[in-house]
Amino acid sequence: MSIQIFLNEENLNMLWDLIVSEDIFKFLTKDNQKSVLKLFIENTKGFYETEKIKTTTLIDMNKKYILLILNHIKKNYHYNIHSKIKINKDSEKK
Repeated sequence: MSIQIFLNEENLNMLWDLIVSEDIFKFLTKDNQKSVLKLFIENTKGFYETEKIKTTTLIDMNKKYILLILNHIKKNYHYNIHSKIKINKDSEKK
């Protein structure tokens, strides 16, 4: 597939669906989720213009954009992912 498809609505909807399925996004407040969506929408054209010279495949461009958005979330929003570590109490040995 050509990288020109990056800006197509179907491709952008797929990228957004992948982002919202990530735990890092799910634990954001609704307001922060809206802010990330706004950023996602506003930066697609600029990202495409910059990356179309550097990137040869749509898959690589999609991966870069998803990582860009997820890294933005990590750096700019406090999120609280519940620990998946289970703590077991061991009986004391004498």
